[in-house]
Amino acid sequence: MKKFTLSLIIALAEFASGYSQNVKTSTIQWSSVKTMDINKGDSNDEATTLTNYGTTRFEWKNQDGSMRKNFQIIEVVGDWTNAASDGSLTFEVTDGTNSGTITIRKDDQNTKVLMVIVTDPPQVTELTIQSLQAL
Repeated sequence: MKKFTLSLIIALAEFASGYSQNVKTSTIQWSSVKTMDINKGDSNDEATTLTNYGTTRFEWKNQDGSMRKNFQIIEVVGDWTNAASDGSLTFEVTDGTNSGTITIRKDDQNTKVLMVIVTDPPQVTELTIQSLQAL
């Protein structure tokens, strides 16, 4: 019985580890199931990941692990100390050429990422997040 209890505690701790992370300072991989081009109204069911490395950078990757886009974080607006709770953060970013924002928002069990890159016309992309994992 002790072995089962210990195994259960370890499993629950591993499951909860991604959800008790400070979104602003932790390295978190956000797994998306849908990508929407807001400008065109096009929606694609596709698996991608967006990983934020604390307050330094983001990597947006395709399902096969190939790089889609890199962003350097310039500034973080807001504070979200527990990914298990509702909250939002806006990151001011640059891809080396263009600047923009990445906003991560969770409310009522729905998590979305809105990426706005200042180009002509602006690139506005929304990711529907299915899960997250602390790395």
